[in-house]
Amino acid sequence: MTAQELSYQVSSKVSKSTYIKIKRLIDAGMFLNFSDFTRKAIEDKLENLGETEIISIKETSAQEAKKMIEEYLNQHQGLVYPSDIANHYGLELEPVFEAIKQLKAEGKVKEAE
Repeated sequence: MTAQELSYQVSSKVSKSTYIKIKRLIDAGMFLNFSDFTRKAIEDKLENLGETEIISIKETSAQEAKKMIEEYLNQHQGLVYPSDIANHYGLELEPVFEAIKQLKAEGKVKEAE
C-alpha cells in the first residue's frame, strides 16, 4: 500500500466452525492474524473475479441468447452454468434462462444430473 492509498476497515461475522478453521491456520503460522487472513482472502477473491473489471450488460432476446448459448456450448465442453454464459457474453440471466428453457424443450441441451 502506498503512502497516499487509504485503507478501510471492514468487519464480518463468521460461524464458529469457520472461526476455528481460520484460527488453526493462524496458529500454524500461515497468517499473522484474522486481519491478515481476511485481507488475503479478499485479494484472492477479487483476483479470481477479475478484480474490478466492469461488465457491461447487453440486452438481448431469448432467440439471440440461444445462438450465443449454442456457440458457447460448442466451445466449452463439460458442465456449464447459465451464469458462465451470461458473464462471458455480458448478458442478463433472465434471457439466458429463457433461452436454455427453449433449448431444453428442443432437445438441444440437457440439465446436468
